[in-house]
Amino acid sequence: MTSIFQRGMSLILGDLPFVAVYVDDIVIFSDTAEEHREHVREVIKRLTKANLILNPDKCNFFSTEVILLGFIINESGRRIVPEKVANIRSWAPPTDGKMVQRYLGMFNYFREFIPLYSTLAAPLDELRFRKGSFELSPLQLECFTQIKELISRAPVLSFPDFTQPFYVATDASNLGLGTVLYQLPNGPGDESVVNYISFMARSLKKHERNYPAYKKELLGIVYALKKFHYYLWGRHFTLYTDHKPLTFIQNQTDLPTTIANWTETILSHDFECIYRPGLLNIIPDALSRAFPKELWTHSSEPSSEHRDKRRKTAAVTTRRGFRPTVPENNDQTLSVSSEQLGNNLSDPSAPFVHQMQLAEDAMTIPKESERSDLLQKTHGDAHLGANAMVNALHLQKLTWPKLKDACLNFIRKCTACQHFNIARKGYHPLKAVHATFPGEHLAIDLAQFQQSSNNHVYALVVVDVCTRFVLRPLKTKEASVIARELFTLFSDIGPPKIVQTDNGSEFSNLLLDSVPTLLQTQHRLSTPYHPRGNGIAERLVRSSKELLRKVLHGKVLDWDSYLPAVQFSLNTKVASLHSSTPFSLFYGRAYSSVSNFKQIKSELLTPEDLDDRLEYLTNIVFPAISEKSKASQKQMVDKFNRSHHITEFPVGSFVMTKDMEATGSLDARYDGPYKVLCTRAIEARPPR
Repeated sequence: MTSIFQRGMSLILGDLPFVAVYVDDIVIFSDTAEEHREHVREVIKRLTKANLILNPDKCNFFSTEVILLGFIINESGRRIVPEKVANIRSWAPPTDGKMVQRYLGMFNYFREFIPLYSTLAAPLDELRFRKGSFELSPLQLECFTQIKELISRAPVLSFPDFTQPFYVATDASNLGLGTVLYQLPNGPGDESVVNYISFMARSLKKHERNYPAYKKELLGIVYALKKFHYYLWGRHFTLYTDHKPLTFIQNQTDLPTTIANWTETILSHDFECIYRPGLLNIIPDALSRAFPKELWTHSSEPSSEHRDKRRKTAAVTTRRGFRPTVPENNDQTLSVSSEQLGNNLSDPSAPFVHQMQLAEDAMTIPKESERSDLLQKTHGDAHLGANAMVNALHLQKLTWPKLKDACLNFIRKCTACQHFNIARKGYHPLKAVHATFPGEHLAIDLAQFQQSSNNHVYALVVVDVCTRFVLRPLKTKEASVIARELFTLFSDIGPPKIVQTDNGSEFSNLLLDSVPTLLQTQHRLSTPYHPRGNGIAERLVRSSKELLRKVLHGKVLDWDSYLPAVQFSLNTKVASLHSSTPFSLFYGRAYSSVSNFKQIKSELLTPEDLDDRLEYLTNIVFPAISEKSKASQKQMVDKFNRSHHITEFPVGSFVMTKDMEATGSLDARYDGPYKVLCTRAIEARPPR
């Protein structure tokens, strides 16, 4: 009901820019008292129209401060409610995994106020799923205590002032990444007053903890740019880091793919990067003193020997990555000249300038109107792939945001590429076939073998959809032979309502069509070139072949002699679909498996007993088996659809069809494009 009420309130007040709604809490914010009066009047008017009644005792008007969701919000910003802080400070150390989960849940709620939270919480996070009682280690106890202390000292998070410049500080440890977004209201360089807007942190993944220091710091920069994207995009800002990861990019002749992808994020922002030793230097002293020193240690830089070895390896290894290099003495990856680079390397405090408008010899971002022509020229007559197009443009010192996506979209529209490129294999949602009673629906297919000593080549696989009862050997797959066998089979078990086959010529012909017509049976053909359409029979064909291989022991020419035994084995095996044997369900009795038949007790059933048994099977057993089969198939369908890519073809879209007659290695694999006219059936036509 909460979500329904929230949606209703959003429909009533969602279009008002001066209103924020959380379930039954309505916050109205205004710049002046007169404006506030008009805003309140409009909200009350809409609530009255919707027949919603306000409780005057719970309403506050013309307040300069409100308490909402555990925060005190005023014109200065947000801070944690003191009652919440007092409650957290009274917590005793956790003694089991459930307590750790509850505590971390509350800590996570206020993590935006805690610098480098992921690093502090990492030792406690290891205890979340530990079973039984335990005591915290000295480090874990210190982290628990310090998190509570940091929450009690949490600063006020200010609202951003978009007329003032933004500042970002980043840092990385062996356990996590941390970043802070802030502003200096007294002007650049005056840090006597700092307005903190947000603290962000996350723990490092297992493979990220193996990164060298420069790569962790670079990851911290990318993390900050993504988290504060909406504040920083399109604005010039200053970024402080206690390492020089951006200079690493300039010294590489061949960037790894991961760092090349990060470079795209960095290039899309306009900032000045300045060296500063440690994020703890920008947060308040009361907070920085709360951090355990043993947690905030950086991974050491690789030794010079290891660094030289790595460079030699890179020199002889071709990597698939970003190669934003130019000839020597012009080595500029971002927007810094060789002289600036030398100054940066010699002076750790020198700023590293990174601008969207790059120098003449560095990467340039072309206008949007020029990008289509550049993609066309790069794709060219060679029909390059997306990665090759990206590398070719980078060699021309050209780049722009989401370049690879643009290349992929361009290739998808190239008709020549579509005739040959094989896209990711897609699937339609899996649909199961059901039958309630035995003999009602049969699935039929042929299994081909080596010609036996009795001149048999095929086995006719007939599967009852309801019970999975299953093989009759055939000498050929001529329609007359198959029709004769089916007629004999239907004479034994009765004609089914539905016969399901593939589109092979042995099934799709006038003679085979006459048998269902004569017996008033519906003949269903599966989708051409789509074996899954007759999946039940296809699966039993495979199962019969697998079992035959095991029992033949090399006597491959006698496979038809073993076929009845294989048939019996398949029919007396408990099927996972309905947890019964196909034999017992099809015949309504258990099969005789006792070697000494004297142990079998013969009981004569009266006609009344037989009628009762038949009624019990019809009204109780088979409906129950049908429901169980449907439940099992639903689980299988859900599992399949979760792990497979579903392909949809909207009306009006263009598709390619696989050319099944293409035999040459140089023939086009696909034909088209065709325009989709409807989705109820396969219907498409070439575009005009």
